[in-house]
Amino acid sequence: MSYLEPNPKELGEAAPRDASPVCLQMSDAEMSEDDTRYPEEGLLEGHHEVDGDHNLMTSNDIPLPVSTSPDENPDSAAPTIPIDLALWERIFRDLGDLVKVKLNEEDYLKVRDDLKTKGVISKLFNEGHPWDSITDMRIAGDQVMLLTTIDEDSEAKIRLQSSKLRTILGLNPNTNVVPKRYHLQIRDYQRRSDETPRSQTARWSHWNKVYIADAFTSCGTLILCLESEKEALKHWRDGNVTLDFQKAPAKPIDIRALTLWCCNCSRPSHLQRECTQAARCGKCAQAHETSLCRVTGPYRCANCPESHRSASTKCKNADVVKMLAECEKWRKAGPSWAKTAEQPQLPDETLMSQLRSYQNTAAGQAFLSTFMTASTPQDQAVDQGSSKSKDGMTERKEKKRKVEPQDVFNSSNRANFDWMATSQKNQRQIDLEKREAAANPRGPGRPSKKSRGG
Repeated sequence: MSYLEPNPKELGEAAPRDASPVCLQMSDAEMSEDDTRYPEEGLLEGHHEVDGDHNLMTSNDIPLPVSTSPDENPDSAAPTIPIDLALWERIFRDLGDLVKVKLNEEDYLKVRDDLKTKGVISKLFNEGHPWDSITDMRIAGDQVMLLTTIDEDSEAKIRLQSSKLRTILGLNPNTNVVPKRYHLQIRDYQRRSDETPRSQTARWSHWNKVYIADAFTSCGTLILCLESEKEALKHWRDGNVTLDFQKAPAKPIDIRALTLWCCNCSRPSHLQRECTQAARCGKCAQAHETSLCRVTGPYRCANCPESHRSASTKCKNADVVKMLAECEKWRKAGPSWAKTAEQPQLPDETLMSQLRSYQNTAAGQAFLSTFMTASTPQDQAVDQGSSKSKDGMTERKEKKRKVEPQDVFNSSNRANFDWMATSQKNQRQIDLEKREAAANPRGPGRPSKKSRGG
């Protein structure tokens, strides 16, 4: 399928957007038109639609905790299984990676009931490695099961054995593990008011010759979701991604650094589709949706008594402060796949200490002396060439052999430096002849008497 280049005049119709601070956030919907006139601290909610399987983020996504509302009803039905706060903090601190599993309605109810009795955890633990490395298992919205593993190695093994997971839990054979995704961020993205990033993924995939599984905006930053680590590394190292008529620099991001705000109750750490609380406005803290609010100020926070928006980074609510601290930690750490590529593995310190110890032994000294006095491959090649020379023609062919860069700059071979000195002398002679020819130019015509021998 071919894509036409957009009209340059249309780019001028893009909705203006104020510069956003270094604060990434993600929510279920855009802010209303009135919000753009009163950008409290520049915080703009990102656009993330809910449309089936495409809504599933990545295996790196942040765990979705139960709502921590002080006035929540314990008897209300919740899509997630409550866990104690100490266990949640330990899981979040030791989080390695997540595996998302898409369930059908029957399996969703089955797993939810098993989690209440903790029977499913026992089934996984009894299967040994890597299933015993699952530190947490929960049900999220949109019929998704989240598995938290100790590290990425265990997560990778579970993905490879996803068919066994269906057998252990007795799930439908068509149950799939959501592919792992790698995310790139593009700052200061300017989009048209009548387009969403998700609607442009096919076009961007075609232009960049890579499959872009999903795209969404977060506080003025465009997030691209790729399913290939190789392609994500390539576009990061190349330094740009083609978007319409511009090439924008792309950097890796761990989306656990994105703050989560509910568009229903305006509380942190969960999205609207997981919320079980009553609606509460994020601008005036009244019992209605934020998108329907026409308040232009002053604002009132739904999480604390201060006069600011509920999604403000200045909020002193304990849950907000905790979420912002965790997001900052993930932002500084960055995604593990980019960290591995950026920082090559160094030799093991134990191995290096053993080599240093061996160097000081008699056997080590003997090996080093033998190694240092051994002839180089270049010396052996020269000796072989000299022994096989039978006439002057063979010697001239040997002199014209291809010289590699390592031959020229090998300080242990004196002949290489003699060759380089001769080459420099010849070059100086050529330069001298060129200067003499330039000083005595001759036009077209008969050759001079000197050249004719006259």
